[in-house]
Amino acid sequence: MSSREEDVLRALSNPVGLKLFKLIATNTTSTDSSQVITSDFLNSQTKVTRKQFYSNMSRLVNKTGLIFKKRGRYTL
Repeated sequence: MSSREEDVLRALSNPVGLKLFKLIATNTTSTDSSQVITSDFLNSQTKVTRKQFYSNMSRLVNKTGLIFKKRGRYTL
């Protein structure tokens, strides 16, 4: 198994990381485009500490490449 695959599995095996990924995935594919997916929105939905939030987002954005951040908004 490659390093990237391990990073993806590690990020998604964490309950917080999985919840963040699901929130972004469901809101990105939703037809209601009025919901902007920002750090504030995600943090309010998960109700975790800042460290947990940013550690998991860092894994999802930087290590796995599953999520991209453009102009302060998250997308797949």
